[in-house]
Amino acid sequence: MYERAWAAFVSGDLEAAARAASSHTRFATRGPGSRWVWSLRLLHAEVLDAQSNWNAERELLRAPVPADPAFGPLEVRRQIDLAVLGVRTKDAAGARRALDEAAAAVRDPEMRIRLALAEGLSAATDHPDAARQSFGAAAALAAQAGFPYWQAQALNNLSYALKRAARYEESIEAGQMALAAAEKLGARRVAALAHGNLGSAYAILGDFENAIGQERQAIDTFRDIGARANMMIALGELGLAYDGAGDLRQAVANHQAAFDLALAMNRKDDAARHAENLSLALIKAREWDRAAEWNQRASALARELDAEGNLPYLERNRASIALGRGDAREAARICHGLLESAGTPPSLRWVAWAMLGDIESDARHPAEADRCLEQALRIIESTRKGLFDSGHRITLLSELMPFYQLYVDVLCRQKNDQRAMQVVESGRARVLAEGLELDDSAAPRAGAPQFERVARQAHASILSFWLAPERSFAWLISSGGVQRFDLPGSETVEKLVTAYRETVEHSVRDPLKNPAGAALWQHLIAPVAAHLHPGERLIVIPDGALYRLNLETLVTPAPQPHYWIDDIELAVAPSIAILASSAPGKKAEAPSLLVIGAPDYAGSRYRPLANAEREIREIQASFSGRVQQAYLRAQATPNVYRQADPRRYSLIHFAAHAEANAEKPLESAVILSRGKLYARDVLGIPIRADLVTISSCSSAGSRTYAGEGLVGFAWAFMRAGARAVVAGLWDVSDSSTEQLMNGFYRRLAAGAAPVTAMRQAKLELLREPDFARPYYWAPFQVYVAAMGQ
Repeated sequence: MYERAWAAFVSGDLEAAARAASSHTRFATRGPGSRWVWSLRLLHAEVLDAQSNWNAERELLRAPVPADPAFGPLEVRRQIDLAVLGVRTKDAAGARRALDEAAAAVRDPEMRIRLALAEGLSAATDHPDAARQSFGAAAALAAQAGFPYWQAQALNNLSYALKRAARYEESIEAGQMALAAAEKLGARRVAALAHGNLGSAYAILGDFENAIGQERQAIDTFRDIGARANMMIALGELGLAYDGAGDLRQAVANHQAAFDLALAMNRKDDAARHAENLSLALIKAREWDRAAEWNQRASALARELDAEGNLPYLERNRASIALGRGDAREAARICHGLLESAGTPPSLRWVAWAMLGDIESDARHPAEADRCLEQALRIIESTRKGLFDSGHRITLLSELMPFYQLYVDVLCRQKNDQRAMQVVESGRARVLAEGLELDDSAAPRAGAPQFERVARQAHASILSFWLAPERSFAWLISSGGVQRFDLPGSETVEKLVTAYRETVEHSVRDPLKNPAGAALWQHLIAPVAAHLHPGERLIVIPDGALYRLNLETLVTPAPQPHYWIDDIELAVAPSIAILASSAPGKKAEAPSLLVIGAPDYAGSRYRPLANAEREIREIQASFSGRVQQAYLRAQATPNVYRQADPRRYSLIHFAAHAEANAEKPLESAVILSRGKLYARDVLGIPIRADLVTISSCSSAGSRTYAGEGLVGFAWAFMRAGARAVVAGLWDVSDSSTEQLMNGFYRRLAAGAAPVTAMRQAKLELLREPDFARPYYWAPFQVYVAAMGQ
C-alpha cells in the first residue's frame, strides 16, 4: 500500500496518493499500529502539504510516533514535516524547534536529505545564501545515496534559492537540471515546479517568450494533478511575464485568474498581491477606473490582514491613477502623504518625489520640478545599494531610466547643462563600477571643471550621448569646455542605426552610398565634428541603440564621402566616472602575453578556424623574447583560462568562435575545446590586464541595458579588471581578422596604445580593395575602462 501511495506522490497524482495514503485511518482504532501504518500517516500529511491543506496536515502530525526502535526514523520524519509546516504557516519558532529536534536525532541517510531540504526552506525567505547551501548539500547527499526523487526536488529548490539570491543564470542552470531529473523519473509536480522557477527567472532577465512558455507548462501540469496552490502562483507569474512582454490584456486575465483561485482557497494574502499586480497592469493599460477598482480590493484585503506594509505601495498606485485621470492636485496630495509618513520605504519615496517633479514640470514650474527631482536623486544615491540588493541590479537600473530621462529633460529646458551631465553620469555603469571597486561616489556631484580634467588626463575629447523618447542630447567635453547638442528622439535614432547596421554588416551595397549612414552623420555627428581636430582621439560614451553602432563607419560628406575613421581616433567607454576613478594608464615595461585559441572542434557543430593558429603565431612573433604562454588546439579548454592564472599577464588574447546571448548576456561564451568559457565565469576570475582581446564574432555583447550599456564579454572582462578590451560587434571574417590582428599587435609591440594601434591597423585594411568595406575592418572596437589606453 505504501509503495503504491509513494509512487502516486512521486508522479504528481496527489488525489491517488491521498486515497492510498489515507488507508492508515482504517487501523487508527487498533492502537499505535505498525510501522507501515505510521509511514502511510506521515505520507498522507506530506500529500496534504502539497495540496496546501495545512489544518488537516497539522492534525495528522500532532501525535508523536511511538518510541520504539522498530519504528526507525519515523519520529525524525515527523519533526521534519512539522518544520516544513511551520515554514508554510509562518510559524518560525515552531519550525526552528522541530528542526532542532530532528537534527539531534537524525541518523538515516534519507532523513538527512529531508532535513537539509527543510533547513533550506526555513532560510529561503530571509537568507537565500544559507538556503542555497542547504539545498546544494541536499542535492549532493541525494546523488551520493541514490535518491533520485529527492535529488530532483533539491535541485528545484536550489533553483529557487539562487533566484532569490539574484543569481539568475545559475538559477536557470539548476532549474534545467531539476527539470531533466524530474522528467526522467516521471515526477510531474517537481517538473512543473521547475518550469515555474525557470519561468520567473527568465522573466527577470527579460526573456519573456521563454518565461511565458515555461509558466504555461507549469500551469497545465498543476491543473492536471490538482495542485491548486501551485497553479495560483504560476498564474500570477505568467501575468507578470505577460506584463513585462507588453501584453497587458493577457497580464490582466492571468492576474485575475490567480486572484480568483486565491480567494477560492481563502489565501487572502496571495489574493491581495494578485489584486495589486492586476491594478498595476491596468495602470499601464491606462484603464483608470478598473485600476482603481482593483487597487481598492487590494487595499481592503491588506487592511483586513493588517498588512500595513503593503499600504504605501497601494497609495503609490492611487497617485498614479489620479495623475492618469488628470487630477494632478489629488496625485500631489497622495505623494505628499507618502513623503510625510514614516512608514514609506525609500523605494517609494523617490517615486513620490519623481511624480511630484513630473507634475511640476507639466505645470511649467521648472525650479520646483528641479527641487523635487533632486530630492528623488538624493534618495536613489543614498540608498543605491539597498535598492539594488532586492533584485537583479542591471534590470533595476533600466526601471530607473524614465526618472533619469525626465530629470535630464527638465534640466536641459532650464539650460542647466552642467547639472544635466551630473544626472546622466549618476545613472551610468554603476554595476560595472562596483565590480571594478572604483570610488565613483563623487561622480554625481562632479561639475564641468572635473569633466574637463578627465578629458585632459585622457588626452582626448569625450562625447557622451543620452537618448530619450522625445529628444536626445550629446555633450562634447574637451579641455576647452563642455558643449551640448540636441538630437532626435530615441525611436528615430534606433531606426537609422538598425538600417545602417544592416547595410554595414550584411549588405553587398557600398555603405558610402547608404542614406541611413548620411542621415546618422547629420543627426549625430555633423554639429560635433566642427569642434574636433583631424586625427584627434575621441572617447565615446554611447547610449541605447548607439552601443550597436561603430561610429567610425559613419559617412563624412566633405570634401568627398569617406568614413569617419579617416578623421578621428575612437574608443568606447562605459562612463566618465569610470575614466575618472582609474589611474592614468602606464604601459608595462615588458608586456607578458597569454593566448588561448585555435580550439579543436572535432565532434562539435563548430567549423575549424582555418587562420586562427596562424593569427596566434604571428602575434607571438610580434612579442618574441617577451614572457608568453599559448594554449592551442586540445589545450585550449575553458578550464585552462583559470589554471593559467591570468592575473600574471598584461595582454590576454582569445582566437575562437563566440556566441552572444541576447536574452542572458552573461551566458555569452567563447567556444573552446570541450566546452565554453562563459562571460559569467570571467566575472569570477580577477585580472590586471592592460588589454584583453576577444578575436571572435559578436564578442562585445548583443543586449543593451539602460545604464550599463552593452553587456557581454567586453563588460565582463572590464568588470574583472581589464583596463581595455577589444571585442567584436558582429560576425567577422576569418581572413580579414587575421590580418587586422597581426597589424594591431605589431603596433602594440612597437609601443603604440591600443586605441592608436587599432585605428592604424584598420586604416591599413581599409586601403586594401578586398577589405575596404566596414564589414571587414569595423566590427572590432576598443572599450576602455582606464585613461591612457
